[in-house]
Amino acid sequence: MIQRTSTQTPLIRRQIARQLKEQIILGSALIKFRGPIVKGWLNLRYAQCRKGNCQCTKGRPHGPFLYATMRVKGKNVYRYVGKTDDGSLVRQIKDYQDFRQKLARLRKLSSEIDSQYRKLESKLTRPAT
Repeated sequence: MIQRTSTQTPLIRRQIARQLKEQIILGSALIKFRGPIVKGWLNLRYAQCRKGNCQCTKGRPHGPFLYATMRVKGKNVYRYVGKTDDGSLVRQIKDYQDFRQKLARLRKLSSEIDSQYRKLESKLTRPAT
C-alpha cells in the first residue's frame, strides 16, 4: 500500500488545531453572556435648543451628546443616555455589540475550519485501485 503524504498536511493540522482552540474560547465567551442585552447602537449627536440668541441657532449646535439608537416596531428610536441612571442601558448595548462581534467571528471561523478540513481530506485521500 502506497501512502500519499504531503508536506502541507502537518501545517493544515496545526491550523485546524489553532482554529478549534479559538472556536472553543469564542463559544465559551458567548455562552457566558447573561441578559438582558439590548439591540442598539451608541452614537454622538448634536442638538439645537432653538432659543432666540443661542449659539445653536447660528450654526454651532450643542454637544456632542451620547444617544442610543434602537429599533422599536420597525422604526429607529433615539434616546439620550447621558444621565447616570442610563449606565445599564449603555452596558447592555455594548454587551449586544460584543456578542454580535464574537458571533460573527465564530461563524467565520467555522467556515474556515470547514475549508481546512476539506483541504486535509484532499491531501489524505487517494484514488481507489
